[in-house]
Amino acid sequence: MGVVENIVRAVGPRAVVLTDPAAQAGMRSDQSGIVGPLPLCTVRPGDAEDVRLVVSVCRDDGVPIVARGGGTGLEGGCVPVLDCVVIDTSSLDAILRISPEDRLATVGAGVTAERLNSLVAEHGLFFPVAPAGAAESATMGGMVSTNARGMHAVKYGSAGDNLLAATVVMADGTLARFGHDVFHSSSGLRMAALLAGAEGILGVITEVTVRLHPLPEARKSILLEFDNLEDAADVCALIAAYVPDAAAIEIVSAPTISVLLSAFPDAGFPPAGESLVMIELHGGPESIGCAADTVLDIAADHDGRPFVPPRGTDPWADRHRFTRAISAMSCEGRPCRFDAAVPLTRLTEYIRCLEQAAASVPGRPTTCIFGHAGAGIVHVLLPIGDKPGLWGTAAAAAFRLASTKTALSLGGTASGEHGIGLSSIGPCAAENAGSIHWMRAVRLALDPQEIMNPGKVLL
Repeated sequence: MGVVENIVRAVGPRAVVLTDPAAQAGMRSDQSGIVGPLPLCTVRPGDAEDVRLVVSVCRDDGVPIVARGGGTGLEGGCVPVLDCVVIDTSSLDAILRISPEDRLATVGAGVTAERLNSLVAEHGLFFPVAPAGAAESATMGGMVSTNARGMHAVKYGSAGDNLLAATVVMADGTLARFGHDVFHSSSGLRMAALLAGAEGILGVITEVTVRLHPLPEARKSILLEFDNLEDAADVCALIAAYVPDAAAIEIVSAPTISVLLSAFPDAGFPPAGESLVMIELHGGPESIGCAADTVLDIAADHDGRPFVPPRGTDPWADRHRFTRAISAMSCEGRPCRFDAAVPLTRLTEYIRCLEQAAASVPGRPTTCIFGHAGAGIVHVLLPIGDKPGLWGTAAAAAFRLASTKTALSLGGTASGEHGIGLSSIGPCAAENAGSIHWMRAVRLALDPQEIMNPGKVLL
């Protein structure tokens, strides 16, 4: 009897087991555009016990497992590389506990950030991690697995920073809970922290307990325009260092604005040729008033000017349209992308290196630079195609590799928030040369058969 039949017999009617190729077609890829082989089957479990049974069968049969959340990843982290069984954890969408007094929630791995926030808002709370443009489909388990961040990372940190505990099905088919229902604990190893960024190689997350934050008493948005991106980067780093109420600090290059305005003429951004910094302050009415004055003073010292968007537009909503506009320019909708991060003290230097390198490429193809600059995260998207102004595939890949190496040379990291997946394994290995042996040792200790999402994070 094959693995599919064994799974069907083990889980019975509680879980949905998909075997039809058409029904499973979407399981071969994520938002990266990378396409892997068709799974042997896809299981949508009803609960953690179903996951445990599936993993046990796969362990006995030596069949690889890929856990998948909302499929919003950008690096191929949930794309199969071998014949495997996919566990679609989006079906694990139970709200298990919301404790306003303790400021925490325990939810199934398939609950989306948007749904969680809709439920906890009535208690004056929110979960601050929400990837731009994907909050409605990004799942809690998936966000932990990639250690996702989003625009509010400046003040609130990553998914891993807000993870208190997780229930996981380990590679041997046992169910374990790591972590605690308290913010502070010195009781044992921080096993839950290992799951943040592990992309499913250590086990299948079935539920998480996360920290909630009070909704800010007051919010204020400030938009600043600049004649050049280096001044904008200077201001981002200074605001992050000296304005504690800054929750989001976004940088947007002039070419990125031009692409967006070309695709969406009604977007609320400055005219072509200007760069933009977007700041959102969270705090009390008095504190954000003082913070706003500080922001404007810093900006004035670096030739930044307040920008008032056209009536009826919302630049923060338009911020979610960047990837869509750049992807639409690209062959098959797949731009080359990377999301290195650098220390704030090196942010301007890194921006300068990126702009200089892009200017030296023959034809000066469009190079879109934006991101969560207040957290040191810089997104670069290169539209691919054979038309003037677009990047060739080989040139884009070379630029990506060289720019990532530059970030590492400045004390940065290959991925600030998107994860490693299939796209950044090489840079990750170089970045972690001194510790990758020990990372592999942890993986092998927890998954000696290497059946959990093989080919990812650590080869």
